Amino acid sequence: MKHEKPERKFPGYKTSRNASFKVSGYYLIFGAAWILLSDILLAAFSGGLEVVSVISIAKGLAFVFISSLVIYNLVFHSIQKVQLKDSKIAEKQIQIKNANDALAEAMEMNAAIIEKMMNAFALHKIILDDTGKPIDYIYLDVNPAFEEFTGIKREEIIGKTYREILPGREEQKFYWIGIYGDVACTGQPKRIVEYTADFDKWVAVNAYSPKKGFFITVFDDITPIKRSEKDLREKNEEITKLYEKLVTSEEELRRNYEELIVTQKELKKQYLELENYQDKLHYSAYHDLLTGLPNRLSLVEEMDKHIDRYPGSKMALLFVDTDNLKLINDTMGHSFGDQLIIHIGKRLTSLMGEGQTVYRFGGDEFIACCYGFEDLSQVTHCAEQIMQSFRNPVVIDDSIIHITVSIGISIFPENGCNADELLLSADIAMYKAKQLGKNRYVFFDESMKKPVSERMSIEKNLREALKNHEMLLYYQPLIDIGQGKICGFEALLRWNSTALGFIPPLKFIGVAEETRMIIPIGEWVLYEACSFLKGIQQGGNEDMIIAVNISILQLLQDNFVELVLKVLRDTGLNPACLGLEITESILMESYQAVTQKLQQLRKTGVRIALDDFGQGYSSLSYLQKLPIDTLKIDKSFIDGVVTENSENNLTSAIIAIGRKMGLTILAEGVEKKCQLEYLKKHQCHKVQGYYFSKPLPQHEAVEYWREYHASMPET
Repeated sequence: MKHEKPERKFPGYKTSRNASFKVSGYYLIFGAAWILLSDILLAAFSGGLEVVSVISIAKGLAFVFISSLVIYNLVFHSIQKVQLKDSKIAEKQIQIKNANDALAEAMEMNAAIIEKMMNAFALHKIILDDTGKPIDYIYLDVNPAFEEFTGIKREEIIGKTYREILPGREEQKFYWIGIYGDVACTGQPKRIVEYTADFDKWVAVNAYSPKKGFFITVFDDITPIKRSEKDLREKNEEITKLYEKLVTSEEELRRNYEELIVTQKELKKQYLELENYQDKLHYSAYHDLLTGLPNRLSLVEEMDKHIDRYPGSKMALLFVDTDNLKLINDTMGHSFGDQLIIHIGKRLTSLMGEGQTVYRFGGDEFIACCYGFEDLSQVTHCAEQIMQSFRNPVVIDDSIIHITVSIGISIFPENGCNADELLLSADIAMYKAKQLGKNRYVFFDESMKKPVSERMSIEKNLREALKNHEMLLYYQPLIDIGQGKICGFEALLRWNSTALGFIPPLKFIGVAEETRMIIPIGEWVLYEACSFLKGIQQGGNEDMIIAVNISILQLLQDNFVELVLKVLRDTGLNPACLGLEITESILMESYQAVTQKLQQLRKTGVRIALDDFGQGYSSLSYLQKLPIDTLKIDKSFIDGVVTENSENNLTSAIIAIGRKMGLTILAEGVEKKCQLEYLKKHQCHKVQGYYFSKPLPQHEAVEYWREYHASMPET
């Protein structure tokens, strides 16, 4: 079977055919009319054959001439129309090709911006659990700057999750996952300035969501911001690159042209968004996002500029630190703490006069800078104004908060010749103000450097103490007066630093609480103490208890109850054998925040002791409400017992009240026989102190317990 070739029709085929029909039709009509009419006229007027012959020749010539004119005119006009259309099509093709070339170049540049940008860039997808809570995220794409920033190759990270790739504590991981999850789910951009142990760097992370469930992170070092801005502007000025050849069909060209218009609008929109982002980036680099105040970077630059411009001018730096804000955050919540920080910033700003500026330094710290003052009394007046303003309470969400501040003051040029030196001097003076009791201002003095240096050394080495196995527990026996036997031990923390030697608890416990190192240290103490007692109980002494001192920061942790129960499960210790000692002042100040947790622990059998009773301010009515089963009398009361007949001593009254309330009474600091006899006479249940034994290392405590019980008469 023979296949016929399909008819090939060129562009404008229909137009050409119509033109051909038109010319042929005119010619047909004109020729037919001429032949018919000329023959009729010839027959009517001819006189003879010769005349007819001459007329026929003339008629034929006339027909050829006239028809040639008609055909010329028709063909000329048809060709003119075709040429005009061809010219318009060629012009449109050139316009569309130029437009598509620009589109190709712009699209290629858009991809190159991310690939070549100096900032570390990563695209992620958030992972949620069944409840919609963020639990991890996947790396979808990263740029070369990200590889350089993290030290992780692109092929090693794409498609993997954060928790797979990066080592670190779960607490820290969930912190970042929570922040990024909020960005991905709400679409609200965030800027976080944090130290990340994952990369051992301080980073400024700008996170935003291009689409729900996804987020982009841009990692920034503060120093190269200006350079990065310049690079971005230069990259944004680059435009054109080559795209692929256009398809010749008119419909395809029109569609490509329309797509080009849309893309150009989108590129313009993206360019405006990028410019807006650059402005925000610059603002966030020099301002605190919470308060809107200029930040530390702004402070340092402005101070150094002022020193360079006015080297002979005076300048004072007031380092303002909010007292006990960490405790307020832990009890009232971080959202409340943020509102308080905003309020403090506004209050400080309202006090500033001409030549005075407030900066948010970080955390609960602000800097008030007095530029170009003439007399030191102006600086003193500024500090007193700040102190006076905080005598008025702060009202937030119907909560009335009384706060105080400690201020350290340094003066240029006496206390430093640049911003860093002045900041250090003011910081040292601020710590001195806190040591003197807080709620005051102190001018820097060279003599302050040594104690602050010692404290900084303690803080630095304390951070490595657990890892280096420098922490120790000493144990002081608890004696049951009635039975005359050891009924337990109190675990007491000691630190033998490889760098600093043996550090007294009074020197490092406060630092541990300020730096929150007390939380991991406290967890270690619980495990060690419970394991120690469990080892002794294996000899059959299952009624002995171990007493452990607890910090307020530990109590305020959301997982404190779960942690204690986990330690008991892991060590196999009976809850009734663990006693948690909380000081009277801590329990009274944080009563609402910790009572429920202590009640939960009491229900499991854990004992709760009120430590240092008598030093605080608890009333009898409050004492009845406290979730405690043991009352521990402070050593200062026992010191007042000089003979066993010291009837005027308040100790007997405390014992009587405690017994009436059904509490176990334990006296600490027993150093003399007369004190023991006095306590026995007034029916105190238990004692501890140097009369029996000082706190002992673990192996000595075990040996002491064995010898003590071996010396007891058998009953």
